[in-house]
Amino acid sequence: MSEDIDIDKLFDEADAEHKKRLEFEEKAKERIKNPLVKSYQEFLDEEGHVKDKSPFYVVVHKSEIENNQERDEETRQRLLKELDFIEHNFDYTTAGPFERANVPEGRPIIVCGAYDAICVGQQHDLLIKGGYDAYISKEGTMPFTPNKPAFEQAPKQG
Repeated sequence: MSEDIDIDKLFDEADAEHKKRLEFEEKAKERIKNPLVKSYQEFLDEEGHVKDKSPFYVVVHKSEIENNQERDEETRQRLLKELDFIEHNFDYTTAGPFERANVPEGRPIIVCGAYDAICVGQQHDLLIKGGYDAYISKEGTMPFTPNKPAFEQAPKQG
């Protein structure tokens, strides 16, 4: 009789684990389908100083911004200035080659760089699938489509 109880307990645990996995996969699909956008401004005080260093950034293809001659100089310099601010004020790693060990768990992960719909989006999706709380950077992401802000291509955090 005790063996039956132990087996029932194991089945209950397996069912609960399976249910948790299905819920995670459903949430991940929704976050990938509708990525959330975060601004580093959310982590600054009124004077512009960093008040919360919890976000961790993954910078994707910064060199593409520097070398993209199809974009006007003002746009490129604005994005590079935003990325420099992020790199000087927050913990970050670069993507490519991306090492999962370089990205901490338990912190919001904000992906920035070039380009929103391609590499930044793919990195975001991989992080979501890996169980991270990932977002796309509002200020530090170059749109793939010229003359269209990157953050307008994804829903804003509500």
